Amino acid sequence: MNMLGRHSGRNRDKSPSNVELSPQENAQFQRWAEGLVQNPAIMGGETVFPDSRLTVLRVASLVERGESPSVILEDYPYLKPIDLKFAPIYCQCQTCDRAYQPL
Repeated sequence: MNMLGRHSGRNRDKSPSNVELSPQENAQFQRWAEGLVQNPAIMGGETVFPDSRLTVLRVASLVERGESPSVILEDYPYLKPIDLKFAPIYCQCQTCDRAYQPL
């Protein structure tokens, strides 16, 4: 189901071409990415986690700079470990909102 303002057509296939994932992980990644939200009225259209204003890019940056997963999950209790796993991969895909540069 494609809700108005939730997903844009350009984000339908987010296959991580430069990351090694098993077929099962790739399917899991695809399902995860389908739940992300892009809406011009939320954070200027950057990709965010559902029901939040937290960008995927922000979480990817925290993970990449070595922030403890327990600290991230404490600060953002609505996130799950899978979000921490896939956010950096999502931002490395060519469909990411911006060129991804770890901090």
